[in-house]
Amino acid sequence: MEWKSLWPQIARKLGNFFLFASFALLVTLILVWEPDGRGLNLKEGDVSPHDIRSPRKLSYVSQVLTERARDQAEASVEAVYDPPDPSVARRQLIRASAIVKFIEAVRSDPYGTPEEKKIWLASMEGISLPEDVISSLLSLPEARWELVSREVPSVLERAMRNEIREDRLLEVRRALPAMVSWELDEGEVRVVVSLAGNLVAPNSFLNPEKTEELRKKTRDAVEPVVRTVEKGEVIVRAGSVVGPLELEAINALGLNRP
Repeated sequence: MEWKSLWPQIARKLGNFFLFASFALLVTLILVWEPDGRGLNLKEGDVSPHDIRSPRKLSYVSQVLTERARDQAEASVEAVYDPPDPSVARRQLIRASAIVKFIEAVRSDPYGTPEEKKIWLASMEGISLPEDVISSLLSLPEARWELVSREVPSVLERAMRNEIREDRLLEVRRALPAMVSWELDEGEVRVVVSLAGNLVAPNSFLNPEKTEELRKKTRDAVEPVVRTVEKGEVIVRAGSVVGPLELEAINALGLNRP
């Protein structure tokens, strides 16, 4: 009799327990198996276990796309150089005059042998001349040397009027033959180009502060990029590696909940 009187109370407790257990199981299944991907705990570099689709349409500011756009804008800005410095041309023309006078002194030295004169010309500081140019300098008749000696500073001055950057020196040197007077023959042109080419120097220099300022200004001008994902759109395919853009979308949609 006592057992029978307790049975309704026991039955109610068992019913409540099974009801709670069923509810807990249902919640667990929803979190683990919900097809839109909720319940995942993905990180960048993980491999997605299945297709993850957007459960709804959503527009959000993408920091990943915004940073990419800003990086591209910054990279497109060319380096800023200062205007040509006229003092560089003056300095190089003074040096050209000194070199011409030294060559004249070597040519007219009555005591130096041809081999000694070649050594002296080959030893000029900061000047590298091919052997055939050195031979031409020593063998030129005086009248032809006069033409060559006047042409060297003239060609150098014309070349240095333009903006010359360090990375464009070769380009400027290649253009020197076109600046030489038509009065000179091919061998004499080579002498002028060799001497002037050694004296051409950069006159425009990189300005790091202005370059950085312009790049920052260009970067900051880029508006935030808004990304829109449609309902049902695949964010990441099964077996694919989760990248920063995919992870950002997963988090924005609230699908990445451990």
